[in-house]
Amino acid sequence: SQNLHRAFVLLIGLTLTLSACATGPEVDLRIHESDRGAVYVERIPDRSFRAAHPVTLSTDTMARVLRGVVVQENRGLLGNMIIGRPEAVRAFRDEDIQFLAPLLAEGLTRAASAQQVGFRVVQPGMSEVTKGSLYVYGQSLYLTVPWLIPPSGNGAGARALPPTVLFIPESAKRPD
Repeated sequence: SQNLHRAFVLLIGLTLTLSACATGPEVDLRIHESDRGAVYVERIPDRSFRAAHPVTLSTDTMARVLRGVVVQENRGLLGNMIIGRPEAVRAFRDEDIQFLAPLLAEGLTRAASAQQVGFRVVQPGMSEVTKGSLYVYGQSLYLTVPWLIPPSGNGAGARALPPTVLFIPESAKRPD
């Protein structure tokens, strides 16, 4: 009976540990939450990493950063020869930029060195959710946009080619 109790306690501990790992970073502060989306300050998963927060960035600068992220479909060499090179399109819509820019700027002023600013935007009338995060390290702003990478397959067993993510103007992008 005591062994059964220990096994049960161990199982509960493992379950809580695994569920904590599976939920992603821990949210420390909600900047904004509505039907439109959310911006929050969360712990950086790598506990040894330290960002350069808090930092002040203007809403205008944040909007220019979001406007500068563009995506170009990758059709491969043959696809580009047959169909032509696809145009690059902005990753963030104007409405998303208007919503996110002031909130992300506020998040960076309120984040500590062990935190990053996370966001999610719900596309109106769709179940699609845009998620990402950003932090400042040194003199650079790092933006993570995992929603731009397509799922590994399209159901037919073929792998989709990931799009090319660009930043305009190129001069503002770091070579790495």
